[in-house]
Amino acid sequence: MVLFLFYASIQPPHLPEDTVNTSLYMEIASWFDPIFFQYNLILLVFAVGIIPLITLCYTSSMREEKKRRLQRELPPAIYSANSNYIQNYLSKISSIRSYLGSMMSLMFVVMFGCMIILLLKPAPLALPDLAYARAFFF
Repeated sequence: MVLFLFYASIQPPHLPEDTVNTSLYMEIASWFDPIFFQYNLILLVFAVGIIPLITLCYTSSMREEKKRRLQRELPPAIYSANSNYIQNYLSKISSIRSYLGSMMSLMFVVMFGCMIILLLKPAPLALPDLAYARAFFF
């Protein structure tokens, strides 16, 4: 649905006027202001795309910090005897694969939340019949 709205916001419909689907297509295409929709779509992409970027920055910056903490906390003899194991362990926990599950679930939560807030717009209500309103209220 989002891809259809994006396509409709970029390119106005060029369908013949006598088709039945034209009115439905025009209603969906005019549901959003194209610039407003594209702005909201950019915000959605930014909100979802910032999560892997933050995770990548965290894993790359904390790799050396975790190594330094282990060197400080372990006795030098134990650290040097197990240095291969420690290096393998640090490379394993500092890879992006270790955070992939939580990162993907957070991306889906943010994506659905942003879609609800930014992209879903209530359909306009039809104006009530004025004669009925006058008879009812006056």
